[in-house]
Amino acid sequence: MKKINRRELIQSSALALPVLSGTTLNATPLSARGYRFHHDFVMGTSLDLVIFTDSERNAAVAEAAVLNEIARLSRILSTYDPASEISRLGDAPGNPSPELARVLAAYADWQQRTHGALSSRVKGKLNLDALGKPFIAAKAVEAARGTGIEGIMLDAGGDVIVSGKPGADSAWPIGVSDPMSPYHNANPLSVVKISAGAIATSGITARGAHIIDPRNGVVATGVLSATVIAPDAVTANALSTAICVLGPKDGLALVARTRGAECLIVSAGARQVRSAGFSRFEHPVIIPAMAAAAGEWPEGFEVQLDVNLKNAGGRRPYVAVWVVDSSKKLVRNVVLFASKQRYLNELREWWSANTNNPTWYTSSRPTPAPGRYLLHWDGLDEKKNPVPQGTYKIFLETAREHSYYEKESTTIDCMGEPTTATIKKTPEFDPVTVTYGPKKQMA
Repeated sequence: MKKINRRELIQSSALALPVLSGTTLNATPLSARGYRFHHDFVMGTSLDLVIFTDSERNAAVAEAAVLNEIARLSRILSTYDPASEISRLGDAPGNPSPELARVLAAYADWQQRTHGALSSRVKGKLNLDALGKPFIAAKAVEAARGTGIEGIMLDAGGDVIVSGKPGADSAWPIGVSDPMSPYHNANPLSVVKISAGAIATSGITARGAHIIDPRNGVVATGVLSATVIAPDAVTANALSTAICVLGPKDGLALVARTRGAECLIVSAGARQVRSAGFSRFEHPVIIPAMAAAAGEWPEGFEVQLDVNLKNAGGRRPYVAVWVVDSSKKLVRNVVLFASKQRYLNELREWWSANTNNPTWYTSSRPTPAPGRYLLHWDGLDEKKNPVPQGTYKIFLETAREHSYYEKESTTIDCMGEPTTATIKKTPEFDPVTVTYGPKKQMA
């Protein structure tokens, strides 16, 4: 755990922004009473918390309340657990528990509202994932608030709920992931601030085209991403999923009929469509201007990394990825995941390469697989200037507090032609494919 101030909340909170060093957000300081937690392999994805309270002990009590409630409800609703109630009952859940009955009732309600675009049955099989996970997350937030904390932000694989205040402020900053740049360390498409409620994003960037239209069994492909702000998590997820099935026109109409809901839709042609009131939540994202460089990379080229961390009991290790040039000089910090700043020096190589304050990165996006982090390096250095063509070394370092430590690296030629390299596997991560070439086209 680590106390964080408002600037760090914006740069490091799991819910909030995939903020890159050099990206500027207007913020004022607040009292440092925020505590951050991260867990992987929870509800089939990752779980991030920021808890505002007056002591580390109270934060730990609230974290435990969240985890206990998730564990309790997962034993009822999780499709990832073969021993859960929903798994045991299969496709004919007679005499369900009160919690399962509430989720089934929510599906019945939304099936009627969406004229069948959202259903508990997909291709004849019972599937409660779309609303089961946000239902669990919402109950976990209620459990945490019951411990007396001032505020909480919970991000369950991109489904974000905020309750109470982030310190002295009245609203929480949340980044909306860009489906055209589906990386955990990418700049957000938009930044919103909400005081209470939920925000959810559905789309194809994390798991490909996987949303099925229950009316005909066909994969929905007309929407790259749909982000919905709503008073509660079930509503936000129901709408974001339904929009991906209905398309922008009918999706906007559905949101307009839903009290307190607003949306941002990115269509398959990368066109952005906003509901009437979405812009009142938005704040500008300021991207610094870039200077030209002789011999820079071909237009549209970047380095992409697909990092898969292994399941080691749920808690993610500290992770650092950075780039050096042929003279071993630091070129760019690609990503840093950590929770306790006082233990950052356990990332020994990264620590020795960095003398400035660390920059924190996370993201909010369609639900990713647990432990999987798609990263990119856009060919810019720490000052946001393009680097020349050449050979670069990419490091991946992981550390657990006073425990396991791993470091591997690879070199890659960033010249005029695409190429690939591999970072060797370790007990903490699978082999990492490093690709230099054109950006992935999502539309």
